[in-house]
Amino acid sequence: MECRRCGAPAAYISPFSGVPLCDRCVAAVVLRRFRRELCRASPRRDERFYLLATGDRTETLVALDLLIRVERGFPSRVTMVGTRLLDPLRAAALLGEGMAVVPYSLESYLADRLARLASGDLAFPALEGQARVVYPLSSTPRAEVEAYARVRGLPVTRARYPRIVTMLLKGSPTSLFAAKRFFGNISRIPAKPGI
Repeated sequence: MECRRCGAPAAYISPFSGVPLCDRCVAAVVLRRFRRELCRASPRRDERFYLLATGDRTETLVALDLLIRVERGFPSRVTMVGTRLLDPLRAAALLGEGMAVVPYSLESYLADRLARLASGDLAFPALEGQARVVYPLSSTPRAEVEAYARVRGLPVTRARYPRIVTMLLKGSPTSLFAAKRFFGNISRIPAKPGI
């Protein structure tokens, strides 16, 4: 099977379009999606980005590589902050000025949202409102993040997700994006005092 874009041997079939792609073309798609999600957050020209290093090494290193590539032409600064012992959103609220970049792939984003709802943590919309938080990899499936890591020579670690996310992954890509849109809408609900 050949890559639909460049004709090279295909290494990946996009779950959304069913199009066969080689690793290089998958990497280009990931870069384009990362840029689009970052631009939606409206960063300033001289923005200070805080990459919140979560427990997943592959997603963190891919986000760091992409952020450096995207911001290379701007006078912005990228700082990596370790948050293994602290919730990423609470860490983002403590950072103050700048934009917090949380390197969650689509599956990690859904797992985080489901865990927050299951634990009764309803403070996350308010925390996202306080801190400027962006999830630039949240529209990219984990398999594409891993393909990008392979192309760039970054280590790939095995991801583990809760059972409900695993069940969603077995469904259609439409169900994944519908769940992402649902959780994105919850994040935009303004928090009421006293709740």
